[in-house]
Amino acid sequence: MTNGGFETGDFTGWTVTGGCILVSASESTLAPPCNAGVDTDPGPHGGRYAAYFGDPLLGSISQSFDTTVGQGYVISFYLANTSFGGLAAPNSMDVTLDGNTLLTVTNSGTFPYLLYTYSTVATSTSSTLTFSASQNPAFWVLDDVTVSPVPEPGPVLLMGTGLIGLGARERRRRG
Repeated sequence: MTNGGFETGDFTGWTVTGGCILVSASESTLAPPCNAGVDTDPGPHGGRYAAYFGDPLLGSISQSFDTTVGQGYVISFYLANTSFGGLAAPNSMDVTLDGNTLLTVTNSGTFPYLLYTYSTVATSTSSTLTFSASQNPAFWVLDDVTVSPVPEPGPVLLMGTGLIGLGARERRRRG
C-alpha cells in the first residue's frame, strides 16, 4: 500500500474518481467548493494529512497492490464522520476489496475516528481496495490505511509446538 496516511499531501498512489475528495491537514484548509465549515473536524489521525470526502455525489479513491495467492492479509484504516450544524446525514461510505464489501455505512451520525480491521486471503496476484463515499454537508475523514501480510508461523514456532506435543506424549507413555 502506497501513501496510506496521505503524507505526501496528495493522492500519490491512489486513483481518484468524482467530486470533492481532497487530502488536507484539516477541514479549515480545504479550498472551495469543499469548505462546508464542519464543526466536528477530527483533523488527521496520524501524521499531518488525511483524506476528506465531502461531496453529495458519490466519489471514490482506490489503489491496487500486489498480493500472493493464498497469503493472508490484514486491512486496517481509521474513519471519522464529521457534522455541520449537528447534521451528518445524508451520507454513505462503502469500502470494498476486489468488489467484495468490507464495510457499508449509510446515513450515519457523527463519530470520532474508529479503527476498522479486516482479514482476507488473496485469491489473485493483485487486489484493489476502494473507498466510495458521499457526504452532504460535512465530510468523511479517512487516514492511516494499511495492508499487511499475515506472518506465517516460523520454523521455530512449529518446532516448539512439535516438541511440546512429543513431551506430552512421553509423559502419557510413562504415566
